[in-house]
Parts: sequence; C-alpha cells; structure tokens
Amino acid sequence: MDNGAYSYVYDGDGNRVEKCVGTPCSSGTFYYRSVDGNTLIESDLGGNVTEEYFPIRGQIVARIDLPSDVIHYYFHDQLGSTNVISDVAGNLQKESDYYPYGGEIPIFGSDTNRYKFTGKDSYEMVLQGIPGVVRGGWQTRAWCLCVYA
Repeated sequence: MDNGAYSYVYDGDGNRVEKCVGTPCSSGTFYYRSVDGNTLIESDLGGNVTEEYFPIRGQIVARIDLPSDVIHYYFHDQLGSTNVISDVAGNLQKESDYYPYGGEIPIFGSDTNRYKFTGKDSYEMVLQGIPGVVRGGWQTRAWCLCVYA
C-alpha cells in the first residue's frame, strides 16, 4: 500500500510487516509479530532492534526502547485502550482518554506509543483507511465506518 511518502507491506493476515519512508525507501520499520499478530519487535531497515514489546493476552503490557534499555509499562481500560504509561519507578509518563471511535484526549505527558485506542496502531490505521476503522468525529460532524473488501 502506498500513501504518498510512505509505503506499507502487509502479510497474508493483514498485519503490517514493513513501513517505508520516501521513494525510494530511505528509512523505515520492520515489524516482527507473534503467531496471533501481536507486535513483538520493531527494527529499522538495517535490522537494528529499536523497540521490543511484551503482549499478554493480546495487550501490550511493556515496551523496551533500544538501545537505551528504557522500560515503559502500559495500563489499559476495559476496551484495551492504553490509558496510562509509566516508567519502572511508577512515575506517570503519559495519560490519555479517548472519544468514542478513537479520538485521543491527551491528559498528561508524552510518549512515542502508537498502540492507543483498543491497543491498535490506530493513528496510522485511520490515515490509511484500514478495514473497520471509523474516521471523522464530533469536530467534523461527519462519520464514516470504512469497511473495505
């Protein structure tokens, strides 16, 4: 799938396995997944691991940023959305709530986490129109449930 300056490669199950930036591909990310599709490792195109994820029952519970070895813990609401991220000492790094259908309401802090609403990489999914993603919101007063075959 090509999205202007970005291009994406998906496996047969519809999971992203590569993101390329630029044409030709000058940088990007490889996604290494478990059998059930959860992201386990992300690396640059040279194979250097940049992030390692620890999913339990389909939800990411921790992330290690490499090579700095900084650990982040994820806390979820009943929908599986990442609401709070903390460091090893329990210090709050980021807190967010969500509008219905995924719009983020930042409350505190910042973090590079992309696995937000329902634990999915929802920001990029909305940009790409991936199946089942709702676009729009109360700000635009327009909704579209985009389901593609």
